[in-house]
Amino acid sequence: MQNGKTLLNRSGEKGRVTAFCIFFILAILFAGYSPAAAQDKKIDDLKTEFLAEVQNTPCDSARRKEAVITLFKKMGAPTEAITIQEFDKGENIVITKAGRSTEKIVVGAHYDKVDDGCGAVDNWSGIIILANIYRKIAATDTQKTYVFLAFDSEEKGLFGSKYAAKVFKEDPAVPVCSMVNFDSFASAAPQAPSNMANSKLLNAAKKAAKESEFTLYSASIDNADSDSSAFNDLGIPAISFDGLSSVDLRYLHNTNDRTASVKVESLLLGYAYGLRFVASLDTLACDSFYKQKRR
Repeated sequence: MQNGKTLLNRSGEKGRVTAFCIFFILAILFAGYSPAAAQDKKIDDLKTEFLAEVQNTPCDSARRKEAVITLFKKMGAPTEAITIQEFDKGENIVITKAGRSTEKIVVGAHYDKVDDGCGAVDNWSGIIILANIYRKIAATDTQKTYVFLAFDSEEKGLFGSKYAAKVFKEDPAVPVCSMVNFDSFASAAPQAPSNMANSKLLNAAKKAAKESEFTLYSASIDNADSDSSAFNDLGIPAISFDGLSSVDLRYLHNTNDRTASVKVESLLLGYAYGLRFVASLDTLACDSFYKQKRR
């Protein structure tokens, strides 16, 4: 989560969800991905995996690039699907899952961190969600091609996502239908800051949440930004999800950002809802969220 000022504030934030609500929402979100009788075991297994991945957060910035690659390989990404996108301020990591068409859906999270803290909340949590969504999407036959992007230099000014968005924009023959970003999960259910989202995508995200019987709040985070904005600024519809309550903002960009600051339930909710939403985009017309229909 990139910010230009020290003080962050979440306007109209609704508070954290209870443990009961978390379990209830997860059961609904995972419906259809496994038999009902296996729900408890599946959630418990995922919780154990996610806890281990949080504990493995690389606190040393120099180790994060290789840690991202290692995590995606653990999730089944073949070496030939992983490429490095170099730019003047860093290196993005690109993992491509080919679909039946060349129309693209981009799913992203930044892997860099500020100097202080471990960068577990901001944003190894997003990387964990990203890699686990890849594992599920990669195992399915999709109409669209999914591009998973781990951005570098977000904290310095969204440089990685700005470069990636520019590269996509310069190739109009291969359109990007939408971009979904995951940035900073601590203790809350998924939220989608309105100041970082395409309005049509935000409405679709709220509808998807309602169908899963929970409310997706869109309270903005004042003085903050994330990688979805780099795509929105170039006219590519994008949205960011986070799992931050007002209390959780204290973890950002300081020594409080430790592995203990990440609550696994927030990660599970971000993953379960994020997977369902990202998968739902596959069957939609590529210009569904554009202001004007693409020609």
